[in-house]
Amino acid sequence: TVEDGKTPVVDNYYMAPYCNAVITPISGNDYCATITFNVTLPAGGRIPENDGLNFSLHYSDWSSSWNTSNDYSRPASSSYVQNDRVAIFNSSNQLIYGSQP
Repeated sequence: TVEDGKTPVVDNYYMAPYCNAVITPISGNDYCATITFNVTLPAGGRIPENDGLNFSLHYSDWSSSWNTSNDYSRPASSSYVQNDRVAIFNSSNQLIYGSQP
């Protein structure tokens, strides 16, 4: 959820060559960050590889007024935790993990 009518931007800092992150409006002040993977995953394979992915969200004016406390997928933790509020879909657009707001 964005504040004050600001425009969110996504920066792809480290993304594998077969994936990309984008942010799209849903309704009102709500946006969705989407990572798309364009790769065939072999049996036993995993995405991402050991290096992981790194992208960031910020406002186009770089202001620091982003209030993450009202964001659906924000975990209530200060450390890395499994998050079931992140929806993961397969190539047939079937939800295979998590939940949507």
